[in-house]
Amino acid sequence: MAVNHYEDFDRHVTSIVNKLTPKDIVIVDTLNMLASTTRTDFKLGTDPTEQLWGKRERIIADKNYLTVYTGASQLILRHLKNCSRGGEGARIIVTCHEAERVDESTIPPTKKRAPDLNAELLGSLIGSSSDVFRLTRLDDPIINDKGEVLLAAGTRLLQLHATDEWMAKFQVPLSKVAGIKKMLANPTYPMLCEHLGKVPTWLTIYSPSGVGKSTFVTSMLR
Repeated sequence: MAVNHYEDFDRHVTSIVNKLTPKDIVIVDTLNMLASTTRTDFKLGTDPTEQLWGKRERIIADKNYLTVYTGASQLILRHLKNCSRGGEGARIIVTCHEAERVDESTIPPTKKRAPDLNAELLGSLIGSSSDVFRLTRLDDPIINDKGEVLLAAGTRLLQLHATDEWMAKFQVPLSKVAGIKKMLANPTYPMLCEHLGKVPTWLTIYSPSGVGKSTFVTSMLR
C-alpha cells in the first residue's frame, strides 16, 4: 500500500490490526520515509488544496522540533507493536536507510553504522526488533591465497554479527549462537530464516541506498 500521508498508514493499520495472525507479514519500506512523512504532516497538514507558502514559518522556526520527532516516533512504533502483539500477531519487517549513529548499548557509547533514524526512534526500533542486520555490497572482490575469487565485486552481503563498525542483533538459543555465520552472501529472506532456524518475529534490515533492501524483503514472495 502506498502511503502519501500518515493518515493513510493509520487508517489501513487500524482496519486490519485485529485480523492479523503469525501467518501475516507487515512490511514497512522504508521507515525513514514514513517517519519523514509523519513529521511533515504534523507541521504542514494533509490538505492538498492548502497553499504551503503561508506555513513556511513552521519549517524555518520550528519551536516544537523535539515534540514533532517524539510524536512521530510514538505514533509509528505504537502501530507496529499493535500489529506484532509481542509475536502473537503479524511478523514485522522494517527497512531503513543507513547512517552513522551512536550506539548507546556500548560502554562508552560508540559511533557505528546503523539505521538512519533519530535517537528515540532508533532506540525503540532496536529494542522492539528480534533481529537487526546490515545489508551491504562488496566494492572489491574477496580473493583467497591462491588468487581465486571467492566473492565477486558487487556481491550483496547480509552482516549478521555486531562489530565495532555496525549494529546488528539476533535472537536464537544460546546453543546455536556459535553456528550463526558472520555474513550471508547474496541473501534472500528464505535463506536467512533457514540459517537462523526460525522466522524472525520483527526483522529490521538497513543498508546504504541502492543495495537492495526492498529486493531482499520481498524475496519471500517470489
